[in-house]
Parts: sequence; C-alpha cells; structure tokens
Amino acid sequence: MKYYMNKLCVILLTLLILVGFSSCETDENYYWKSGTLDIKFNLNIDHNGYGQAYTTVRITEIPQFNPSREDLIGIKTNDSWITISNLLRGDVINRFYIEVPGVGVYAYETPISIREDAAKITIDDNAYFNFMRNVNELLYRNGAVDMKITFYSNIYDGGPAYFDISNNLDLEVRD
Repeated sequence: MKYYMNKLCVILLTLLILVGFSSCETDENYYWKSGTLDIKFNLNIDHNGYGQAYTTVRITEIPQFNPSREDLIGIKTNDSWITISNLLRGDVINRFYIEVPGVGVYAYETPISIREDAAKITIDDNAYFNFMRNVNELLYRNGAVDMKITFYSNIYDGGPAYFDISNNLDLEVRD
C-alpha cells in the first residue's frame, strides 16, 4: 500500500508541475514601431571635381531603437531617398557611386545640371530603394555596415557637396 501511495504522490506532483509550467505566459513583448535612419556625408571636392567619403553606419544610429532596453527582431524599409545639396548654378554632377561591402554598388550615372543657386536634388528611384533595403537588412544582421560614396562632378571650388541619405523604417522589437 505504501508503494502505491508513493507512486500516486509522484504522479500527482508531476502533473501539478506540468500544469503549473504549461500555464505560464512569456513576458516577452513583441511589437512594430516606426523608425528613421539618416546618414549624412560632407564631400569635399578636389580641383578635378572628385570627392570621396567613408563612414560606418551602426544600428544604434536609429534614434527610435534603444538597444539597452529592446532587442531588434526585424526591420522593413518603407522609403529611402538621397538629397544632395550645397550646389550652385552651373554645377554638374556627372555620376556618383555608393558602395557597401556585402551588398554591392549603387551607381547613379545620369548627369545632373544645376540651374539655380542654393539648389538641392533628390534621388528616389526603385534601384536606389532596392539597394538601401538590402543595406538596411545587412545592417540588421551585422549591427553595422561600411559605406563609401564616390562623386564625380564639374564642381572645382572644393564644395563641399552635402549628401543626406534618409530612410523610413518599420522596426520589430522585443522589450
């Protein structure tokens, strides 16, 4: 009889533990929120109209993401564009390239003539969007990406030309 009581107690205790743990809820909270990633380059231009700049972009540069409080679970690029400013009438941008190891090169090779002083231009074509979507996914996976801009123009005064790379993102985070 004592053997059956011990066995019954073990079975009841096991069932109690299983029921107790299976009713636990995870306290992880997943949600999506909007974010932005703005990368700024100042390109000094030499007497031949050539400029080049390098930077490392880190996931912590997204101001809406707080890595000390949240884990980044996913990222989605909603919109992406480049604004080039500090241009003067008569300037011509011959071409420029944005290179990110692991993604490749975005090449803009259509010359742009500037027709007014203090001008700025915006580029937001599909090829650029797809390139930046891949850059943002690599940034999510690796936590940082290296970026290089190479610029060819008829701007001989030293510039600088200001490159503003802007991204609207959706961030999936967990508290």
